[in-house]
Amino acid sequence: MSRYLSLPDHNQLRYSVQGTGPLLVVQPPGWGCGSYLYEKTLAELAKDFTVVTYDPRGSGDSLVLSPRTINIGQHVEDLAFLMDYIGVETFHLLGHSHGGWIALLYAAHHTERLEKLVLVCGEMESVDGFDVAQQTYLTSRKQVFPHAVEQMLAAASCSYANFHTDIDFTNWFYGVLPLYAHKANELSLQFSALSMPDFSYQALQVSQQTNAQFPVGEFLCGIDVPTLVINGTSDFTGLRLMAERFVDQLPKVKQAWIENAGHYPWMEQPDNFFPIVKSFLLEEFQEPNSANNDPKGDAPVGSEVDMHV
Repeated sequence: MSRYLSLPDHNQLRYSVQGTGPLLVVQPPGWGCGSYLYEKTLAELAKDFTVVTYDPRGSGDSLVLSPRTINIGQHVEDLAFLMDYIGVETFHLLGHSHGGWIALLYAAHHTERLEKLVLVCGEMESVDGFDVAQQTYLTSRKQVFPHAVEQMLAAASCSYANFHTDIDFTNWFYGVLPLYAHKANELSLQFSALSMPDFSYQALQVSQQTNAQFPVGEFLCGIDVPTLVINGTSDFTGLRLMAERFVDQLPKVKQAWIENAGHYPWMEQPDNFFPIVKSFLLEEFQEPNSANNDPKGDAPVGSEVDMHV
């Protein structure tokens, strides 16, 4: 059921609550896709948790009076205000993609509020080797999806300024969606069946202009929250580099790789994804042991630190 919250700057957030159990907040990307996808496709989590999802300002049904306020820092403030309004002291937080960036910055400034953090194909500011890795990935997909690669490169070359309407942006997204999948046809059919609302081009524009103002890398070592870093093995290579950065620098971290999945692993491999996430959130966090006391040092594949499933 949709609910609405008036923000201190007179904007408005739409949020929804499903399920019962420990509180789990889902942080969508802030670039305009809203929360509809997550409400519909993460419903499995509502069997074990009270799941809160919300449309970031300027996306979905959340209103924004000034587009200049659509940025990662403001999304963090909105999340903090929403949690204060709901009235919980601590909760779990799951961020996907660009939503992972927002979730990390929230964790950096509100560590005491989080019980556990889940980063699903999470993003941050660019890391060493990112541009080369992304280009290599696109080159490897060009023979199979030439039109999608062409669309992706064209948009990136002009900082996504080649759209004029929400429909333009939404159509472009569906055109490049095969690049985010392990099995492109199956994922595209799943998205089509959802009949999602159009994305917000305005939110995309402002996000692209302001993302760099909110770096999170400098905070990683201080985010003392048990964190699960979970990625699809077929996702963009650059995002896999970011996952390794998270694992290297976050103090309390476990990592899982979902085989045969891309950027939406819960949609392509739900039978593998959901048990891992639920187990991590419901069980007591145990820091893995190693001879040199480095929880990420020499753990074998398949351990609690680095699982391939």
